[in-house]
Amino acid sequence: MWRKGFLIGLPVLLLVAGIFLYRPPLQVPAQAKQSQASTPEGQPATIPPNVINGAEHPELVPDVVAYRLWFVAISLPPMPTATQQRRQRAQLMAAGLQGEDIGRAASVLATFANSYAYLVGKYNDSVVQANEMGDTPNVQGLLSRRDALVETTRKALNSALSVQGMAAIKSYVRAQKRNMKVAQGDK
Repeated sequence: MWRKGFLIGLPVLLLVAGIFLYRPPLQVPAQAKQSQASTPEGQPATIPPNVINGAEHPELVPDVVAYRLWFVAISLPPMPTATQQRRQRAQLMAAGLQGEDIGRAASVLATFANSYAYLVGKYNDSVVQANEMGDTPNVQGLLSRRDALVETTRKALNSALSVQGMAAIKSYVRAQKRNMKVAQGDK
């Protein structure tokens, strides 16, 4: 008896739920339609000639740039939330790390994040001072210290992680080069 009522009531329930859950498609504003017309759907945006497209030439993306981008993307801010920590753990696992390597990598990345923030802060202060004195800030000094920090972080990871863990990170970062676009002068 209850089966018959259930079989009749189920389609009605699904129909009612479908009515309440249906969301009409969003309307595209006229300005957005005009901008879409200039770039046909499915066509990639043009990339300036001085940019390395990792999707086409991942071998041209320097390792120091790829590691820096990954370190910055996966590093946590000071006093991270539990959600941020879980996300970083998931990202490290996606990179192929397991067990103790995850905690060790997180520790090295925390040192990188603090050092990177300090480096950028010091450079920003020097820009303000240079502007006040009518001088040009020392961009090359920043770039060389930034690259040195990336290399120091790579060495710290190499020392802290298992051989398998470091091999997993190397493989992961090299694979991520396909998702990067880098200005040719960026090192």
